[in-house]
Amino acid sequence: MKKTSLLLMLLIAITSQAQTTSKLIGTRTDNYDLASSSWQNPDSSRYLYDGHANDTAIYNYSLSASTWKVYSLYVKEYDAANNNTSTALLYADTLTGARRGLQKMIYTYGPAGDTVSALLQQWDTNTANWSNFYRIFYFRDLANRDSFNLIQLFSNNIWKNYVSQSYLYGATGQLASVTVGQWNSSNQFQYTQRMRYSYSSNGQMAYAVKQTYDNNNSSWNSVFRFGYIWTGNLVTQRTCNTYDAGTSAWLNDSLIALGYDASGNLTSSVAQKYNTNTAAYDNIGQTAYTYNADNQVTSSESDIWVTNAWKHKYHYNYQYNGNKQIIYEYAQTASGNTGIYDPSYRKYYYYADVSTAIIDVRPAQSIAVYPNPAIAGVELAIAADHGQNLKINIYDINGRMVSAERRSVSAGAETVGVDISMLATGVYTISLTDEDGNRYMASKLVKQ
Repeated sequence: MKKTSLLLMLLIAITSQAQTTSKLIGTRTDNYDLASSSWQNPDSSRYLYDGHANDTAIYNYSLSASTWKVYSLYVKEYDAANNNTSTALLYADTLTGARRGLQKMIYTYGPAGDTVSALLQQWDTNTANWSNFYRIFYFRDLANRDSFNLIQLFSNNIWKNYVSQSYLYGATGQLASVTVGQWNSSNQFQYTQRMRYSYSSNGQMAYAVKQTYDNNNSSWNSVFRFGYIWTGNLVTQRTCNTYDAGTSAWLNDSLIALGYDASGNLTSSVAQKYNTNTAAYDNIGQTAYTYNADNQVTSSESDIWVTNAWKHKYHYNYQYNGNKQIIYEYAQTASGNTGIYDPSYRKYYYYADVSTAIIDVRPAQSIAVYPNPAIAGVELAIAADHGQNLKINIYDINGRMVSAERRSVSAGAETVGVDISMLATGVYTISLTDEDGNRYMASKLVKQ
């Protein structure tokens, strides 16, 4: 797989040894009550792990009558290769303690550890059992890239086709389009919409265009497009244009200007909306970020533009321990357009050492993200001294895992592609996790 315009270079060496690793074992969140000017309504979470450091359960508690009571929990199961085979969300009655299901995801994997299917089940209160809802099949091409996804719905005790996603790539291996199809009454997939991607001569994304399909004319109609302006390997401006079919012209709609520090960290984001009356862009909102010496976000502040002035809206502070793990999060919110902050919530993170046999991943060179931000996908360049199954995890700014893929790597050097096109715009951390669920090398990634 070759995506030189969206390349996360991460060269690692893998060896086996026993090691103690720090794992998240709990959180506590306090919510601020403005009426009483006090912290109230706390809730907390507790994490459990198996002997392979896989998280097997997450208990969520609320404080009631000075007693912590479980109100929901996640239960996870794994196979012999430490693949997550199921995750169930259960609700608990805080009065009786009785638990009932809500939804459950069941995963299957191929011989190389790639996800083959995902099944969503919902709890049926009539039968007191799990019932099928929908499932997704994932197909990959010979280059191990996303090729085709099939989504089916369960209805009247049979599976019925619902939606498809098809991926096409250019000669250089870059993603060229993603097409969505809807199953119709003629028992075939009918085009509904697609995203098309174009690149500059140096491989950087130039445009991402959304189109909808006109069944009457059997043609694709443009709706909007994102355009990207680069400074070196960084996107410094993203524009949005809407398509006017009457004039066959692209019209200005909005833009986002991005700023960075010397380390390539995103430090500012300013959003503007095009004003057709003045033929100029008006401010909408902005966000500023600060970082510590380890390039971790320590604060973010979001403002809105009101009556020709910036007014504070949200402010977040983050603290980390010596292991570079988040330990504290503090949020403030400004009510209305006052620009005056009030406390919103505070969250504490707790960790403990877990001893397990793991695969130690040692850096063979420093991590470099090229380019950063990324738009549709990244690649990992991996060098392993023996074959292993590795997880590629992506975490949001709050440390929540938003994407996880399991890939098989062989001894020697190879590249592994990761699709990030479905992630929302923002700052993420991408890392490798071994077969025992232990997290190692990590690098900041900005998704645009």
